[in-house]
Amino acid sequence: FFFLPAKPSQALSVVDDMAECVWSPQEQKALEVGLVQFPKELGPERWEKIGKMCNKTSKECKARYLQLVRVIKQQKEEALAKKKAEEEAAAEAASIAEDERVEREARAAELEKIRKEREAHEAEERARLAEARRAESQLEGPAFKQPSKKEVEARLAAKDKQGKRLRKTGARHHKPAAAQEAIAAQKKAAGK
Repeated sequence: FFFLPAKPSQALSVVDDMAECVWSPQEQKALEVGLVQFPKELGPERWEKIGKMCNKTSKECKARYLQLVRVIKQQKEEALAKKKAEEEAAAEAASIAEDERVEREARAAELEKIRKEREAHEAEERARLAEARRAESQLEGPAFKQPSKKEVEARLAAKDKQGKRLRKTGARHHKPAAAQEAIAAQKKAAGK
């Protein structure tokens, strides 16, 4: 129900001239009731009737109305500007969040690639070492094969039966097999 003048520049000059005019809350309420009660179609007569309701001149009422229109328009523009700024800030925040998410995913993919490369390298190294051990064992042959724990114990038990206490002195102090056979033969001959 607001009336906008044909020439905005004229309206602003009128509003500026009437800015000093003070309106009480009762006069403001009367202006609002008059704007609703008297339609725009009344023309200049409308402002005279509204002025009588407010105890103001028609010029003061019209200036107050234009001032209110300008204030409301300014508030709407400020609200729109604030909303636009908030939307832009939200869009910027969403863009930053998306960039961070993409960067995190790229970092995770890079770390996964490094982990797989490391696993592949470790597998290659294990295979290389296994091949080297296999080749080394083929070079040493069966003569250099390390006896198992059971084999060592069986040998020691057999030597203990012959009266040798190799466990106390250790396997490195035992006599060669030919010497052991000679000693066994001597004992046999002495025992007859």
